[in-house]
Amino acid sequence: MTAATSDLYIEQGATFKLAFTWYADGDGTTPRDLTAATVRMQIRKNQQSPVLLDARSDGVNPKIIINGDGDSVGTVRITLSDSDTDALTSKSARYDIEVEMADGTVYRLFQGAVTVSPNITQLSGEPVVE
Repeated sequence: MTAATSDLYIEQGATFKLAFTWYADGDGTTPRDLTAATVRMQIRKNQQSPVLLDARSDGVNPKIIINGDGDSVGTVRITLSDSDTDALTSKSARYDIEVEMADGTVYRLFQGAVTVSPNITQLSGEPVVE
């Protein structure tokens, strides 16, 4: 399976939401069973550069929800708060989204460029996008 390329546009200081359903074998009708899976996403300027944003479905306050209330099986919801996006300090970056299944198999579902639109309405001391 090859990762889909999908570029993201994120407004600094605003809530960002992304939702998708992963279908088995790409048939578009049978949602993939994500029971006990972990979804993770990172944004970095370049490979091996410092992490600008780390989102995961595990942990105490996950930014990624799998099969949430009212969602169908295979649905993934990513929510980055205004403070999460406010911390993005690079106008351009890269990201990918991976799913680790219960058996340890890892799939990269999405990858691409991230464009960050700088926040003009800021409080004193908030980060500047470069």
